[in-house]
Amino acid sequence: MSLIIRVKGADFSAAGLPQLKRRIDGMPADGLQGLYWFEADGTDESPTAGPFTDSSGNGNHAVMYGNYSSPIKKSFGLQDSGDGLGFAIDTGLTYTRSWTAIICGRHRGDPSVALPANSYPALLGHSLGVSSEKTGSSSNALFLTLNGSLLTTTVGAAQDSWGLFDSTGDFTGETRRPVDPKTYGGSSERVVIASRINGDTGQTSLRTHSGYSDDNVNPEVIGAYQNGWDTNQDNGGVPDSGLPGRLIIGSWRQGTDPNYPGGELYAAAFYDRALSETEMATAMSAMKSRLASRGLAMFGG
Repeated sequence: MSLIIRVKGADFSAAGLPQLKRRIDGMPADGLQGLYWFEADGTDESPTAGPFTDSSGNGNHAVMYGNYSSPIKKSFGLQDSGDGLGFAIDTGLTYTRSWTAIICGRHRGDPSVALPANSYPALLGHSLGVSSEKTGSSSNALFLTLNGSLLTTTVGAAQDSWGLFDSTGDFTGETRRPVDPKTYGGSSERVVIASRINGDTGQTSLRTHSGYSDDNVNPEVIGAYQNGWDTNQDNGGVPDSGLPGRLIIGSWRQGTDPNYPGGELYAAAFYDRALSETEMATAMSAMKSRLASRGLAMFGG
């Protein structure tokens, strides 16, 4: 008689002994610094100022950033208050030499209606580039931003697209590298996105759960970025000592756009290392499955 024992999470792909890879809520656990599901407790649809629970077990609970209005608790996650300025949440997590963010949200605008310049509702940003004053200008200059677009004709932008914004074009090779919204999902739709910086290789990566893959390599810029930008504004933007700022998530207007359409945020995870391709796929799949279990219609089904 033979006996087969199956161990969930065991990896037998390599030679030698199997490896057990720990996961938290289906997400790879190694390097996971913060995990935010934004799940409502009951049917209460009222403003919430947090704290927003960190499910990674590290106790990195997030709080509201600056004086932004509190978002509204919904069964699906968080929604802006309708004040036309959005909401921003401070995770307190510091950007490290290499990092990966897994996140899902969307803007609430009509993708068939084009808006003027600066119509880029942001989803993920940097505390040194996001104004803590909600009526201020959050240009995210010199820092990488994940945002949506409601433009029809702009160089480097596609209508209703997700994209990585970099005002200097150093991280991404151009000011904004968009995702084809028709093939991989628009910024008005629910798409799980992975954004990764590898400080060792100088690689900036963007992935979506629907199959989009994009990389740009610039070791010099990434190296300078990881040394910290001119945080006290005394060196003309030239990098100085110290690490960059904190991870900001939510849905807020970029620049001074008066046409911010409102937005929603469903989940976010942050790692202090560059995940492998397999790990990113695992994390995006786990997040997509959990959000679908809430009844959220995800792009691609």
